Amino acid sequence: MEQVGGGDVLLPRRIQAGLAANDRIKYYLTLLQSAVTGASNPHCDRPSLRDTRDASGVSDASFDDVVAHSQLLADGSVAVPDAARIRGLVFADLHEMLAPLEAAAQVIPDMQEAADQFEGRLRTLASTTPLFDGDRVAPTAVDAITAARGGASDSVHQLVMDLHHQINQLQMRLPLRDVAGASTWGLADGDEVAVRAFMAGLASTAALKFAHPGLETSATRVAGRLSIQNDLGTTDAHVVVLHVDGLAVTVIYGDIHRRRVDFLKTLLDRHGLVWNDAAPAADGSPITIVGRVTVATQAALSEFLAFFASRLVFLIDWNRARKQLARFVRTAEAMAILRWAADHAVGHRAFVQSGGAGLIYTALERAATRHALAGGRLDELLGRRDASLFLRAVLRIASVGLAAGRSDRVIQDEVEAELLAHLEGGHNGLSLAADHAAYLSSLAERVRHVLLRHTIGGRDDTTHGARLAKRWEARADDIVRRQHQFQDWSPAGDMLHRILQHGDDAADGLEEAAFLLTLVPEQTGEANLRPLATLADLVLNGVRDYVRCLEHARSLPRGRAGADLDEFLVAVDRVLACEGSVDDAERQAHATLVSGCADFRELHVLSAAARALAQAGDALAHAALAGRDYVLTGAADHG
Repeated sequence: MEQVGGGDVLLPRRIQAGLAANDRIKYYLTLLQSAVTGASNPHCDRPSLRDTRDASGVSDASFDDVVAHSQLLADGSVAVPDAARIRGLVFADLHEMLAPLEAAAQVIPDMQEAADQFEGRLRTLASTTPLFDGDRVAPTAVDAITAARGGASDSVHQLVMDLHHQINQLQMRLPLRDVAGASTWGLADGDEVAVRAFMAGLASTAALKFAHPGLETSATRVAGRLSIQNDLGTTDAHVVVLHVDGLAVTVIYGDIHRRRVDFLKTLLDRHGLVWNDAAPAADGSPITIVGRVTVATQAALSEFLAFFASRLVFLIDWNRARKQLARFVRTAEAMAILRWAADHAVGHRAFVQSGGAGLIYTALERAATRHALAGGRLDELLGRRDASLFLRAVLRIASVGLAAGRSDRVIQDEVEAELLAHLEGGHNGLSLAADHAAYLSSLAERVRHVLLRHTIGGRDDTTHGARLAKRWEARADDIVRRQHQFQDWSPAGDMLHRILQHGDDAADGLEEAAFLLTLVPEQTGEANLRPLATLADLVLNGVRDYVRCLEHARSLPRGRAGADLDEFLVAVDRVLACEGSVDDAERQAHATLVSGCADFRELHVLSAAARALAQAGDALAHAALAGRDYVLTGAADHG
């Protein structure tokens, strides 16, 4: 304060009080939202929000009963206990947030206009916001108060966010003490150790934000505990605050993207935080979550603070990266790739900054001159596993390249080379075959399950199984059609087509068996079903060996003999041996059915089901042989 010419020596304390008021207001708004939502949906669980109250610094435990005791009235309004008092507390805390700006305006002239504008907005909202007389609340009024609005309109929530932003800006203008890069003031004994641990973690990954703003940190004492706040970027609603009280840490995180909120939780899974959060009442409104954890020692506290801070860079531009990756793989896989990028200190910001989806589209266009590529997602072209591996490689190429100062052209060329390696390495086709085999496994398990349950679960269970089998068989067909669409008609492509075609014949046989089981007469005895169960067991074992066969083939470097190739060939041999056992079991099944079935319809249906299962086993053997030819031809070409 001496550097700005004296003035209100209590300004740092006013800032602390304003930050504490910000926490309380967010709790009050969440309380009103939850009360109205709970009253409007009486059959849903009603949270007490006790953890949120504790985290916000509100000591009045009577508020824990507000949500549970709120009632929907006949006129559509909601009776919310203490609603009028809550409204009064909100506006009292808004004045508390305005106080540091008014005090700063006395010594920093260029802040006077902003302080006056905020004071005018607060006065207008105080006069236009309903008083909640009789503790009766209109749901539309709560929506209006809690909405986050920009432009010409205004709301209490928007004013809170804008005041919070201004307080943060004011902190940066004060003559503060720098602790490892954090702006601090008013720290108590021992606080500096925690701040330094947090900043060490932040520094370990901060470079991965590259040109994006954010990660500025401030720390002070608020309500008797250390408060560390980090600015995650350019959005006022995207902030994180940590309150450290002894060995207990409370995390308060605000965001507008639910998926990113869930992503942060997954990043912190191993630390055992207990989370409490409430969904926003209106679309686009910020979500605030509160997490708590208590550690055993000071060393464990420093470790947690450092780890938490090291994860923050992976939240910057996260939603943008997720959307771009989701153009090529499913959303769940895109999120898994981002989790991998965080766990391996690769990050996604370089990918976004270097062109994002454009990097991949350009590589696909260039690769099309050498490969017959059709439209669709990467997981349809390469298979799910290889598509994920390729996208992980793209993120790593961008991160390493940008950090090394490589040009966009060099990064683009490296992405293209990586794509060609996946297209030409042969593993992409085997990935499609492995995806197809996964459906075969589900089909075989479903048929076996239906046979086991037929006499217990009844016809409804059998019919449900047939419907599932039909759905999976259709998805397996889609994989074969995609491969045919992408096929380059080289010898290797033709062999791959044969693998998938034989695999699809097996899928057809399994789906046919599942359908035929729905036609089995209800009076059919267990003795006549047992031979089919034996057949289904054998086919299921054959499918599992076929899946292992493809996994060995997919991980087999071409041209390498020895143990790697031996494991693959042994898996092929097991599939062929299974086909022989299936043939024997089919003959035994027909013999049993001819002697045991008194009803012609029962004999016909069970015999047809046995034949369909045997055809599936035969097709599996042909698929395994085609896979053997594919691998051995590739090994010969490269040996």
